[in-house]
Amino acid sequence: MVVTAMIALLPIMARAQTGAGSVAVNANVSETVALSTSPNSPPDNVRIEALSDFRTLTLTLSGYGPDAMAAQVPILIRSNTGYVVSALVQSQAVNTANFAVLGARPTGRFVALDAIENLKVPREPDGQSRIGAPHTVALPSNLSSPLVLLRGSRISLTGTLNSPDNALEVNLLITVKPDVGAGRWFLSLTLSGLAGDRF
Repeated sequence: MVVTAMIALLPIMARAQTGAGSVAVNANVSETVALSTSPNSPPDNVRIEALSDFRTLTLTLSGYGPDAMAAQVPILIRSNTGYVVSALVQSQAVNTANFAVLGARPTGRFVALDAIENLKVPREPDGQSRIGAPHTVALPSNLSSPLVLLRGSRISLTGTLNSPDNALEVNLLITVKPDVGAGRWFLSLTLSGLAGDRF
């Protein structure tokens, strides 16, 4: 409200100074997509590293031996525009990884009403987009191109990159199948949030 009042007063102030002049004020808001960790902590076998620009999160699972491992990781997404969350995958001694979005919930009153309705995951062979459906990646493969995990419409109606009530909490399931006879293994998933389709 303070900003509106100041902008409304600018033309009046200009006329008083110039006699007949006018001032036009134009403002642009940058498209922003931010990723962060949820207060609902991930399992002990997941290490999370976040960059200071809020656009990237790296999730690393590691272990020893050939037994499969699964971890649910809650992440927070804030955006003032349509967005895409993609991932670059790196691994050692892992032959298959599954990624699935198990669900999402708004964190408060400043989340857009259609944020969950417009949450989309990669299409399955039958053409359907399903929350909970696994996206399987065989490793090693050419993963130089990002893998799209989900996309959606604007989430945050107002607030900052740290506000507690303007994010969508998304529960991501990661399942890892190490190589037969594997010793030490790891899977690193670098998530990036970028402005995407407008809904």
